[in-house]
Amino acid sequence: MCALAILCGACATPVGIRTADPREVERYLTRNALTADEPSDFSENELRRYNLLQGYRDDPDATLAKLHASALAEDLPPDALFALAELSFLRAEETGQQGQYAASVVYAYALLFPEGERAPLDPLDPRERIGADLTIARSPWPSSGRRRARF
Repeated sequence: MCALAILCGACATPVGIRTADPREVERYLTRNALTADEPSDFSENELRRYNLLQGYRDDPDATLAKLHASALAEDLPPDALFALAELSFLRAEETGQQGQYAASVVYAYALLFPEGERAPLDPLDPRERIGADLTIARSPWPSSGRRRARF
C-alpha cells in the first residue's frame, strides 16, 4: 500500500498551469513602488543578493544603510542604485520624511546618468522608466505647495 502511494505521487506533475488574465499577469510582473506600494522584483532580488530581504521587513532604515554601504563597496552598480532609489521612495511614502524622497531622487539620478566608466542602462530596461518616474513622482523640495506630480 505504501509503495503504491509513493509510486502514484512520483507520477504526479510537480508544476501546474492555470490560465490567467494577461492584464493581471502584466500588472504583477511590472509592479513597483509607484504602482503597487511594494518593491519591484528587481529590488527584492537585490535585497536577496545581499541577504537583506528579511532585514528590510524588520528594520528598513538599517537595511537601507547596509545596502548603501554594500553598493558603495562595489562602486554603486546599477542594480543596487535602482533598489536604493525604489526602496528609499517606499520608505519616504511610509514615513513622510523628505530626506528619503531626496535620497530616492539622488539614487535614481545616479542610475539614469552614470559617471565615469559605468555604462548607462539599456533604453529598453524597465528600470530606466521607473527610475525616471521616481525622480518626478514626489519632489523633496516644495515648489507650489503641491506634493504630487501632475501630468
